[in-house]
Amino acid sequence: MVHVSQFLLLGKYVIMVNTFGKAIIPENEAGRLRALHHYDLIDSPPEEAFNNIARIMAQVFGVPIALISLVDEQQVVFKANVGMPGVERTDRGVSLCSLAVLEPEPTVFEDALREPCLLANPLVTGDFGLQFYAGAPLITHDGYAIGTACVIDKQPRPFTEADRQLLVRFATLIMDEIERRLAFQRQREQEEQYKRIFLATSDAILIVDDEGRITEANPVACRLYGYAYDEFRQLNHTDLIHPDDQASGPAPSEGAPFEIDRTHRHKTGKPIQVTVKGQTFTYKGRPHRMLAITDITLRKETEAVLQRTQILLQTALSAGRVATWLWELPTNRIYADENLARLVSITNQRAAAGLSLDEFINAIHPNDRKRVQAQFQTAVDARQGFDTEYRIVLADGDIRWVIVRAQFADHSAQLPDLLLGVLVDITDRKLAELRYLESEEQLKLAIDAASLGTWDFNLITGRVQWSDTCKELFGLSPGAPVTADVLLDRVHPDDRERVREANAQALNPDGDGQHNLIFRTVDLEGHQRWVHAKGKTIRNEQGQLVRFTGIVFDVSEVKQSQEALRRSAEELEQRVAERTRALNEANQQLQKSNESLSEFAYVASHDLQEPLRKIQAFGDILLNGHSQNLDKEGLDILQRMQASAYRMSNLVRDLLTYSRLSTQTVRHEPVSLTEVMAGVVEDLELVIQDTDAILDVGELPILEGDPMQLRQLVQNLLSNALKFRRPAVTPCIQVQATRVDAADLPDSTTPVRRAPAYHRIRVTDNGIGFDNRYAERIFQVFQRLHGRSQYAGTGIGLAVCQKVVANHGGIIKATGQPGQGATFDIYLPVNDPLRPSI
Repeated sequence: MVHVSQFLLLGKYVIMVNTFGKAIIPENEAGRLRALHHYDLIDSPPEEAFNNIARIMAQVFGVPIALISLVDEQQVVFKANVGMPGVERTDRGVSLCSLAVLEPEPTVFEDALREPCLLANPLVTGDFGLQFYAGAPLITHDGYAIGTACVIDKQPRPFTEADRQLLVRFATLIMDEIERRLAFQRQREQEEQYKRIFLATSDAILIVDDEGRITEANPVACRLYGYAYDEFRQLNHTDLIHPDDQASGPAPSEGAPFEIDRTHRHKTGKPIQVTVKGQTFTYKGRPHRMLAITDITLRKETEAVLQRTQILLQTALSAGRVATWLWELPTNRIYADENLARLVSITNQRAAAGLSLDEFINAIHPNDRKRVQAQFQTAVDARQGFDTEYRIVLADGDIRWVIVRAQFADHSAQLPDLLLGVLVDITDRKLAELRYLESEEQLKLAIDAASLGTWDFNLITGRVQWSDTCKELFGLSPGAPVTADVLLDRVHPDDRERVREANAQALNPDGDGQHNLIFRTVDLEGHQRWVHAKGKTIRNEQGQLVRFTGIVFDVSEVKQSQEALRRSAEELEQRVAERTRALNEANQQLQKSNESLSEFAYVASHDLQEPLRKIQAFGDILLNGHSQNLDKEGLDILQRMQASAYRMSNLVRDLLTYSRLSTQTVRHEPVSLTEVMAGVVEDLELVIQDTDAILDVGELPILEGDPMQLRQLVQNLLSNALKFRRPAVTPCIQVQATRVDAADLPDSTTPVRRAPAYHRIRVTDNGIGFDNRYAERIFQVFQRLHGRSQYAGTGIGLAVCQKVVANHGGIIKATGQPGQGATFDIYLPVNDPLRPSI
């Protein structure tokens, strides 16, 4: 059998033949392959520079074959080949170059047939007849051996120390050529990238020399100016400037980047408005400039349109009685347009010269002034706009309602702190709204009065009106007088302060006038009831509070229901707490029980293993030193005793494993089943080789779990498949994984933990199989379907598998047919990122 090197590629288990009898994969393999692929040499066409070096190597060393090889993941590729025409690559497990990249010094075999590691190599023992090999590694600047410079002969020959040094120099020369090739390739790619940018940019690009002659122009420039490429190269960049050009922007200084707006001309003479950005660079020892030119003709036309639009906007503002103003914060002066001047009866000149902040504030109605000042201050402190309504008092005493909206100027415009705003006269609309609200409140209260208590307090005359229902809710008779003192006297003592504060807040001129409160009332006999009072203050046209009106209704039943619900919630919470304590106590007892069971299993295992080891040791002494003194029957008894002792030892060990699965905490970490499978296959390598078993392993998932337990699961299943094989039949084992939604699980398949989806790992073999009647029995401890004389074992392996799967929240199912193999399906929950997997 040949040595086997294992790879996991594209989710498949791949075997590479290794003819050398020792490992040929270096520890830095991943980095070495990255370094190799960095140079982009694999599958590249032949290059004369490398072929010349190979020819010189063949001539200098006087050999028929000289190669420059690149050792890839599974093959050795020849970048240069002298002496083996038509051969482009060979298997890595066969090529001697695979050995040469393992050491920094040259690898030399002067007589290959005398080298033990080459006796199974077909290049040496086969028709090719390789007898001599010398290879020096191609070492990158960061120390990775990516290939070799090697010479080969079909006759043994000596190879001196001077030859070795010369071969190393060839390897260094080849590496220099590889680095030069990479640098040239990167330079060419960079030039191509610059060329693509030059051709693809949306700006016109011109290159001019130190005399102003245009040496290069991209297609955008040709389209912008109307010149063909060859015509451009006959022009000076000054030929593009329009006679009416009035450059805007700083004049470009020698050698410095610049940006300037200019008027250029089309080939037809039509003016083109452009922005020119320039940058100086040196080309072939002479200064050049790259000019990036953007067509801004459309932008200039748009600016002209905006200017006309501004004039139209000002006209519209005047027609709609919308005034604009500007507050300059550093000077606290407010500048207004003619519309605002007209509204407040001041001259246009005075409005343009600016009003002081105090003049602006004093024009606000006294009842609104404090509120508006606070809003102004908040806007200034936070540097944010505001939107508010208030009243202003004109010089003749007339009161007008206005709405004011303002926003700070954009800081990017490099302006001082400016607050820009508009003021709109909304007096007519506001008066209509107040009349509508007053009638609406009266209508609503009239409708509610049919079943609710109502009150109405005239703030001007002091007259108070309470409905009979309202008096009843406060424990008063229908004819009882109502005053503020009577009201508070009927309120529960614990609620009086809240009621007093709510009334004061509703009657505050600077407030919103809303009243909304739940409190208790007490009648003369001491009976309590819960009531809900809702009211609102009403203002006249001048903004003065004139009425305070509202409703009140009984909510005692609602409060009683809420109290009952609260008590029920508290009772439920207490029951839950008691149940939680009971569960915690049970969990603690279970943990103590598990710890005791684990300790017992360890002690029992130790106490049982110790006398078994002595029995085995003494038995070995008898077999090895005194068997000649025993007759045939005695020797048979001794051998049976030893076999029983070994079976007993295995049984104790398996029982300890099973016990630990039941008591030890399961670790939570990401586990790659692909890596687990690779490790198990490596452990079972000898059995696989002895049985010529064929493994077909598909792509396996990464899941959260205990890596040791999952390895035990995979090891037991593969071991069973290899052990319960049919005589004279090559074992074939398939391991495949797929994702299954919970709704698609087979009937009677109920995992330990519910999850939206599961990983199904299916292990199928072509072994002896079993009768499906025993599909559940085989997972029980000590249950065997075959005698120990046929198949060794303790009958615990599948019970361990079931325990591991259960520990991970899943389920394992088995099906089979005698003589046709068995299938084991393991369902493990797909990890939910919002909760632990186990």
